[in-house]
Amino acid sequence: MNEFKKGDIIKGINKRYLHTNKDMKKAIVTDILSGNMMKIKILDHENKNTIGHFFTVDNTDQFFELISNKEIHITLDDTTTIAILKENGKVVKRSEAKLHPDDTFDFETGVNVVMDRLFNRENKSTDTSAPVADKHLHLKINGKDLGVLGSPVNKTDVFGEQLHVGDTVQYLEKGTTSGDLISVGNAVVISNEELVLFNGDKENIKRRNLPFMLSESYTKRKLGHRYPYTDIRVGYLAWEVNIWID
Repeated sequence: MNEFKKGDIIKGINKRYLHTNKDMKKAIVTDILSGNMMKIKILDHENKNTIGHFFTVDNTDQFFELISNKEIHITLDDTTTIAILKENGKVVKRSEAKLHPDDTFDFETGVNVVMDRLFNRENKSTDTSAPVADKHLHLKINGKDLGVLGSPVNKTDVFGEQLHVGDTVQYLEKGTTSGDLISVGNAVVISNEELVLFNGDKENIKRRNLPFMLSESYTKRKLGHRYPYTDIRVGYLAWEVNIWID
């Protein structure tokens, strides 16, 4: 009997499989197959090289465990912002904010209102206009706060440019023929001490202590942004769910 359904978020719990074992922290079921099999896509893994890959595995709780997964889908048009809270693929909450005829549409205001209402309903608050405690955008990964977006860090790039939480940088090395600097990796700035590599040979970059330059400023990051090949997202501190802007 199939234990999991399409859209379920699961994790590995033993060493039955080579890749989809307990080192697999998160995967999504993408298809249910015959013979009690299923197709899954890895979303988080101790071995980052496997993230994004698909595998066909037994559909059983002997090897996998369901993860409670919450997501918020936000839809926008010229007059209405709607937020829908889903848990394990099912809609559990909904809120909306309609623009007053005399006002001009503002993306962030609309999102703030529907999120405040959604979470206040979840917390059974009677004040549906109460804002969340912290209005600063944060970097978050799986519910863990990584810092306030745009906070300056005690780092500069190879050209002396000040770096901030949420900036992305590219690592550089000299080309073998021309001697020009070429990009060999990318990372997101997290703190004074930490840059999270999401593209490139991590061991090579660390061993050679390669220089880096600012490639894209945090100012381009908006609510709901997800950094490539990571689970790092931009959101509010009070939100413990993934945000999807439709």
